[in-house]
Amino acid sequence: MSIRKFNIVLVDPGYKLIEVIREIRVITGLGLKDSKDLVERAQTEPVMIMASVDKAQADKTKTLLNKCGAKVDIELDHANAESKRKPSEAKLNKMLSDAFTRAMSGAR
Repeated sequence: MSIRKFNIVLVDPGYKLIEVIREIRVITGLGLKDSKDLVERAQTEPVMIMASVDKAQADKTKTLLNKCGAKVDIELDHANAESKRKPSEAKLNKMLSDAFTRAMSGAR
């Protein structure tokens, strides 16, 4: 079973900026200035506030920010999503590494 990870994107902080900044501080652990900068940037463009979190945490974060009037999207984290090809690529890399090691030890 694959474990899906999600990115949380602040699309629009809404009109209760102070409440959203407070929640961002709690959620991310950022300081006041960094949280404020993040929320202000989200007024002009979507900003990722958390990366590679599980579905439960993503839903909880979205609910907290929605209560403050912010609009939040949850996106599948494609960079860390498991695919069927990854084990094959890892196996291929190991085979190549082993073959290279054998070739180098035999060449000496």
